[in-house]
Amino acid sequence: MNPSIQRSLDQAGLLLRAFDFEHAQALYRAVLDHMPNNAAALLGQALILNRSGRNRDALGLLQRLWHLLDHDPGQSPTLRAATRGEVLAQMGLAQQILGNPLRALRCYRSALNYHPNSHLERRIDQLEEEQTGVNPTEAGIANAHEAWQQGHLNQAAHAFQQVLVRYPDTPAALYGLGELHRLQGKLDTAQPLLQQAIIMAPTTPVHQNALGMLLQQRGEVDRARWFYECALQLNPRYPEAHCNLGFACRLLDRCDEALLHYRTALKLRTRFPEALNNLGNLLRVMGRYQEARQTLDQALKQRPDYPDAQHNLEILMATLEEIDQPDERKPRTATRKRGKTRGEASAAP
Repeated sequence: MNPSIQRSLDQAGLLLRAFDFEHAQALYRAVLDHMPNNAAALLGQALILNRSGRNRDALGLLQRLWHLLDHDPGQSPTLRAATRGEVLAQMGLAQQILGNPLRALRCYRSALNYHPNSHLERRIDQLEEEQTGVNPTEAGIANAHEAWQQGHLNQAAHAFQQVLVRYPDTPAALYGLGELHRLQGKLDTAQPLLQQAIIMAPTTPVHQNALGMLLQQRGEVDRARWFYECALQLNPRYPEAHCNLGFACRLLDRCDEALLHYRTALKLRTRFPEALNNLGNLLRVMGRYQEARQTLDQALKQRPDYPDAQHNLEILMATLEEIDQPDERKPRTATRKRGKTRGEASAAP
């Protein structure tokens, strides 16, 4: 294989494992432009489709790849068997997400014949139990949420963990524990949990939104933007995702887009002080001071004890006072204060 093609595949694989789907996809497409039947690139594309909620498209691509493997003399028998196992596992995942558990089970069982995998065996066990009409994870997840609502966070985390010990691919437990860790600032432990929740339930927009918030907390704003957009493709009427995408656009200096998403969030949910606070700050940055004041006042009307909105209103008032004063009377501190905004933040799912 051409060394540059192999480098592109290696880099795309790293990006895929890091959930940087946008850039991984670009590399896979570049490889396929030169080698339309490249198995690694086709499988990578299928993985991205499966993890982005485009599971029917993933199935079609996987079926094409399955037939191509019969005519690929470049792969050793061992590598071909491992690839077939992965293709079947991804077919099973697509069928499971699409609501076809019996087809999923057939694919998973066939995948085990090519590539034994204890993780896949537990996924099969869970699906088989669910086919009997019993949800083996329901009670544990309910206990976790009850403990969380009562403020017993360690107890909630333990309940989620107990579910995942037996059934490591349970989306609700993966998301619940991941979100709990994210809110506690434990980003390194939260990220793989939220990523696995997306793998198992990519059409659930709160999973995409939560991973976006985590990436934004890490300062990876452009990657966060991709997941907010994915959440909105799944549910265009998702106010928190609009608010979060607005904030990401604001950080990326795409103010007009940020304005649109904040206003959309407020159309969908009129009582939304976080969106009002963020919109007020954006309007101030854009020089639309009176609109900014009205918006921040509204945020404080909805939540009188909102310190971020109060702080941002004080900055705005200092800016207006500076503008109204003659040049020789302008306090030197006003200009500095004008940049010290705080409280523009993502909205939780």
